[in-house]
Amino acid sequence: MDNQERLSSFTVNKEKCAGCALCVPACPMKILEIINDLCVITDETKCLECGSCRDKCPERAIIVASEDTSIKTDVIETDKNHSKTVRNPGTNFIPIVKHLRNIIFSDLKPVQIFDYKGKDIQEINKFTLDKNPCFVQLYNTDKIEKIAASSINFFGDMAAEVVCITPAAEYDLPYYMMDWDESKDHIFFFCDIVPSDDIILNSEHLEKYFYKPLEDLYLEYSFNINGLPKSPFHWVRSIHSPYTITGTIDKKDQKSLDLIFDCAEKYLRAWIKLWQNAQPLEPSSEIFKRINLRRQVIGKLYHENDPGGGAIAKFLGEQKGNKVMTAMMP
Repeated sequence: MDNQERLSSFTVNKEKCAGCALCVPACPMKILEIINDLCVITDETKCLECGSCRDKCPERAIIVASEDTSIKTDVIETDKNHSKTVRNPGTNFIPIVKHLRNIIFSDLKPVQIFDYKGKDIQEINKFTLDKNPCFVQLYNTDKIEKIAASSINFFGDMAAEVVCITPAAEYDLPYYMMDWDESKDHIFFFCDIVPSDDIILNSEHLEKYFYKPLEDLYLEYSFNINGLPKSPFHWVRSIHSPYTITGTIDKKDQKSLDLIFDCAEKYLRAWIKLWQNAQPLEPSSEIFKRINLRRQVIGKLYHENDPGGGAIAKFLGEQKGNKVMTAMMP
């Protein structure tokens, strides 16, 4: 198969692949199998190119879009005899974003916007992906640049739900971020209140926005939810707070499922209390300049590195995908 004919950039170096199967459960779309002791992708059309399988591979045998695929490697192509075409559009995903959005509507009283950074975003307000309903919606209100609430359903096999609240430039408020990526058996969960300032340089920022409102919540969730290692992405760890709750849980673990749902809500309510008391900064102050420089860097890092960007562009097209990423990212 020529590279031009490939439906995804997923390849496996057969000299390196040990057939250990660690990649199989890591795939959110459940399209990897071990066949004859080698990793095989069974349906390229569903590959998100997210890199979850690559990150689990101890032999570094898997290559996806974010890596240099110009290097010549002996790879295993998709085995068409094992292609899976059965989809499950009836999967019942947990509507976490709708739940959080209701809290936001009640407490923040935002107004929906259909133009952002000069782009008309009405086409992503509500749309379908292979007949599955999706939405990416933006709102704003006092002290806030934007509230992004999105739910993208990939073929009924996985739902990616995100809430991201970006503060207005004149406030030192942190961000609120929640990512809930749910497949049939697992949920990847990420929730944090992200610093707008360097919390080493600004101990007051650490005390006011993190230690006081989050310490007890963090201890409650970090010690009681199973399967919460730190993010594998170094650029994510460099941005986020010491109070990040993230990891992948088994949906059969009802206790952990309840806890991450509760965590998303309580972190949001903690952020709303901070928002209620926030006061504007002096635009000429050094802290104002430092905070807005950090926010520019955070936005740049997310736009350049987030693995979801490739999947969204692949399924929605580059133009529509760019609108989605611009709307969703901080």
